[in-house]
Amino acid sequence: MSKFNRRSFISSILGVGGIAAAGSIFYPGLSNLNSSEKVRESKVSIKAGNITEFEINSARIIEFRKTPLILIRKEDGKFAALAAICTHVGCNCIVQYRKDVKQIICASDKEVYDLKGRNISGISSKPLDEYSVQVINDEVVITT
Repeated sequence: MSKFNRRSFISSILGVGGIAAAGSIFYPGLSNLNSSEKVRESKVSIKAGNITEFEINSARIIEFRKTPLILIRKEDGKFAALAAICTHVGCNCIVQYRKDVKQIICASDKEVYDLKGRNISGISSKPLDEYSVQVINDEVVITT
């Protein structure tokens, strides 16, 4: 019968410890890759109201998962939903829709966005995040 010596015992402990250390280093990175795919796959929707509640060429601020969105009903009757926080660095203002020029503006720092959320005037180069809008059974539904 072989004797279990001190050297093999220490080697076993170090081997198990090394495997555990490697796992603790690589597991968070691998699990984040997997979870980001799940987040992209999962969609969240809210009902913003009945289509008759929205006038043509008008806008309304709506809260979507604690984030303000600007929901615009364009002249063609279609909807656009965009993040309503100005993207100018240091600005946390809620943007507004100007129906006379059909643009989205930030009154405090003069940023101007088109109805796709692209910055067309001002110094911010980052667009407003765009959300999907559908009309289902006369209900306006916004989806991430």
